[in-house]
Amino acid sequence: MTRREWLASAAATGLLKAAPLAPTAPLSIAKCSSYDADLPALLSTMFDQLGGLGRIVRNKTITIKLNPTGSPNYRVQGKPIGVTHYMHPKLVFAMAQLLNRAGARRIRFIENAWASGGLLEEHMLDAGWNERPLLNSAPNPVTTDAVSTAMGYDPRAQRGTKPFATCDNTMLLAEGHGIGNTDLSRIEVRGESIADARFRFEA
Repeated sequence: MTRREWLASAAATGLLKAAPLAPTAPLSIAKCSSYDADLPALLSTMFDQLGGLGRIVRNKTITIKLNPTGSPNYRVQGKPIGVTHYMHPKLVFAMAQLLNRAGARRIRFIENAWASGGLLEEHMLDAGWNERPLLNSAPNPVTTDAVSTAMGYDPRAQRGTKPFATCDNTMLLAEGHGIGNTDLSRIEVRGESIADARFRFEA
């Protein structure tokens, strides 16, 4: 069965209906106009607003997927990839500092090199990273994505509506399975408000 066939079957049987009691969780928003800002302090404040990072990571092995999207040679509007579609290395390093301070036993960053069987280190160097020195946060991944999407888009948009013009809204699929909530009226936001932090991406 293909993914499309499964979605059609699930829709017909009611599996994709929104769960009325899908969970939600508070999340924190902060403004950051530059990656040269004090990212560890900014992130620390956000995690403190959610009850602290230590209670989540202390004495645990923490794995973070870096999620670089596409080739390091791709450019969006000619801008550096770290400010568009790649996670910025300074953000990753700041997160590593916080995890270490919070008592994480081990910190592992994982990824595969895009369309290549080569070494990940070489791929990241091509992307402008220097691994040697080695912003939205929430306990629920669906509420995090919903608020992040609200920076210019509707997190409850249906297929055929931007930013889901050619794909299914995975947040709604997750909500339908009771993983998390996309209803902004049910999501508690701490720190900056959505309205104050909103950055309207091009539709």
